[in-house]
Amino acid sequence: MCGQAARRRATTAGSGGAVPASRRSEFVPAQLERYLRGVSAECAAGEASAGSLEAYIWGGEPLLRRELPRIVALLRAKGFRILVNTAGGLLEARAAELAEVDEWILSIDGPAAIHDTIRGEPGLHQRVLRGVRALRRRSNAPCQVNFTISEHNFAHLAAFAAEFAAAPFTTLTLQLPTFATAHSGALFDAAVERHCAAERRPAGAPSWRHFQRSYAAIDCAELARQINQAYELLGERLRMIPYRLRDAGALRRYFADPLDVVSRKRGRCLALGNEISVEPDGTIVGCPDFPDVVLGRLEDAVWPYPWRGPGIRRLRRAYVEDGLGVCARCCRYF
Repeated sequence: MCGQAARRRATTAGSGGAVPASRRSEFVPAQLERYLRGVSAECAAGEASAGSLEAYIWGGEPLLRRELPRIVALLRAKGFRILVNTAGGLLEARAAELAEVDEWILSIDGPAAIHDTIRGEPGLHQRVLRGVRALRRRSNAPCQVNFTISEHNFAHLAAFAAEFAAAPFTTLTLQLPTFATAHSGALFDAAVERHCAAERRPAGAPSWRHFQRSYAAIDCAELARQINQAYELLGERLRMIPYRLRDAGALRRYFADPLDVVSRKRGRCLALGNEISVEPDGTIVGCPDFPDVVLGRLEDAVWPYPWRGPGIRRLRRAYVEDGLGVCARCCRYF
């Protein structure tokens, strides 16, 4: 379903290449606390405000991390609004200790049978719903669903929308898949080499290749029909990212040409505009999906680095001048 899984199994950020999973390490809350010391000073200087700060915690599966409540508490103490993106299988067990989370994003792939088949875990869908109900007993935080369209579930979208309408969720987000082709990946490689050679990871496992795949098995006419039925059922409770495409022709272009619609999105990259992306091991990168450009380490950085550093300026220039290729299909491009 997502290239992140393959990338995170094969590599660790900042390691200089592939590293066995048994040798990977994670940053500790004390490193995050040290990094965030500068937040208060910046807010006092008027360069940011507590209401403007947001932390998006995802993975992998963030609920596997035992220290997550402490991380949430650290961020809340600095005025951050907290969002957690999870598969939800552990939500029932952890809902009580994470009641301070401001918003939840549940990754669900379809009705129960479809979801459990895709995830390879019978009963997972029901566990997720029990977790959401447990959360509702402790918190009024919005709970949205992220539905990534794929060849496995596109024909079941309308059925899921009907199921969603009766469930305790707020918003359904349809995500057109992030993917790369050899062509868009080559453009990305060339742009990064031209502008950010000093910050680029050593050769090993270029991350865009984990997203390289074809979606030729998706019937775009049927997908368009399913999308329109879902909109009829849910109205404003439904949104699409990175593009709102509701006819078969536009969907065919989306899956056929990686650069077909990128031009009208130029200049609006969330990752390069107002975001700091921290990998599980504490490496700060330019993009959470394509983290080929390393901008520092959490334990060495001072807030708000790297927003004002030379590395991020070079990466922005690469994006503006060359487009970076793979960005055309990025879910952070909305």
